[in-house]
Amino acid sequence: MRMEQHVRLADIARETGVSLVTVAKVAHNTGGKNTRVSEKTAEKIRACMKRMNYHPNMLARQLAGKSSDIIGVVLDTCAPMIYQDRLARMERYASELGYRIMIGQAHDDPQRMKSFAEDFISYRVAGVICMAHWYPDVGGEIARSYETNKTVFLEKPDGVENSCYVTIDVEAAFREIVGYYAVHGRKRVALMTLT
Repeated sequence: MRMEQHVRLADIARETGVSLVTVAKVAHNTGGKNTRVSEKTAEKIRACMKRMNYHPNMLARQLAGKSSDIIGVVLDTCAPMIYQDRLARMERYASELGYRIMIGQAHDDPQRMKSFAEDFISYRVAGVICMAHWYPDVGGEIARSYETNKTVFLEKPDGVENSCYVTIDVEAAFREIVGYYAVHGRKRVALMTLT
């Protein structure tokens, strides 16, 4: 049984009669502003890649020290459903920008949460979104295992200096909700939360 030959960028360049640098610019957006490719040439290269069933060699990119088009997401398996909705939206937005999502899920296993950081480093992910670092006593330890220059945390992590995080102003959100009901004549507003 013969193994199928992997199509390389050099094969695409030979087939289309353009330079390897030009093909790499179209396939991986490399070369910066120094490499310009006309839309006609780019379309010719894309059609050839499709015809020859070209797939990027992620291992080669990693060996060359380049980051991947993958965004790592760490999520607690028992997180509220709103987190699943956020994950779906992240995946959609990432896809629109040419990225893919790699998910690390665990529950009540801080060691596994920390091991995802090593996995993401080995895959040379473009960035990490950490939505699971609030474990009592070990939350800061989990957060510190992630590269701060590549990680965005959901809510401020404990004990991590210069971390990048997003947070929801819950107090302002409650004020807005109660204000909305008050304007519409509601006088008794109840709040149900999960603990």
